[in-house]
Amino acid sequence: MGIASRFQFCLVIPLKGGYEIVLERSGNMNIALLNEGNSSKKIRESPVDLGRHVLGYLYVDFQSDFVLYHRYGSNQYQLEIFNKESGKLLYIGEAPFYTDTLNQRLMFEGVREMNGMLILYDCVRKKLETYTEPLGNICVVGTCWEVVEISDKEIKIKYPTESGDKVINFQRT
Repeated sequence: MGIASRFQFCLVIPLKGGYEIVLERSGNMNIALLNEGNSSKKIRESPVDLGRHVLGYLYVDFQSDFVLYHRYGSNQYQLEIFNKESGKLLYIGEAPFYTDTLNQRLMFEGVREMNGMLILYDCVRKKLETYTEPLGNICVVGTCWEVVEISDKEIKIKYPTESGDKVINFQRT
């Protein structure tokens, strides 16, 4: 038995609204629990040999949702948006590039069926808005998108191209 397998860990991360995320080891599994009072829901688990980082790190804590950001491969990162009340996973994405805790919004790149999309999640409205990435961009996994402005009518995003920076306006739906 290796040294790491003899040690247990427990990490408690407080969230708004009386919730908390508890990261712990149980046997050969690392587990992430969402607790509120006496209620507990398992939200993630992974084998111990993959390390605790696979469970994720708290990226942002909104009033009714929270976002975990974690590594799931040698150099690949993913975010997961969870609802606090249900403990359910709402959305998956990667490369967050805009966070507004006051208005409870998050922008990130889409994955899987939303690959090639820029996504705005509005936690207050429980609304997901998708916008197609502009052609000609030379972005590499969210490292270059810059939100210039978000209003009720449009989103302005600056991005690099081979001929210099451009700004695109997306009309909000």
